[in-house]
Amino acid sequence: MQFPKLDMTAEKLKAILLDIYQPKVDFSIVLTDRKYRRRLGTYYPVRHLIYVHGGWGDDIMNIGTAIHEYAHHIHFTERSSGAFEKSHGYEFRLIHKALLAIAESKGYLGRSSIFK
Repeated sequence: MQFPKLDMTAEKLKAILLDIYQPKVDFSIVLTDRKYRRRLGTYYPVRHLIYVHGGWGDDIMNIGTAIHEYAHHIHFTERSSGAFEKSHGYEFRLIHKALLAIAESKGYLGRSSIFK
């Protein structure tokens, strides 16, 4: 299946994320056109850096990936207790779900795209 390429940029993605939630710690975002087999994005906690690998999808897919990685950023910088926590554990899922709900209410995602 071929997805249409639209005009998403890293700056637009960051503006969307900041509109969804203002973090306590700033972050950087990089949008690439790479296609990894098992990875749509990556968060580097020490550098507060989000990579979105947009080669596979359209803008909605890139926004969804950015929100997922943003949830990691918020979890790491604002909610993590310092003890070992699973990267996709309960607290992360709460943050991610809240961000998705806000993104949907602001029209960045359609309800159906959240569950794909």
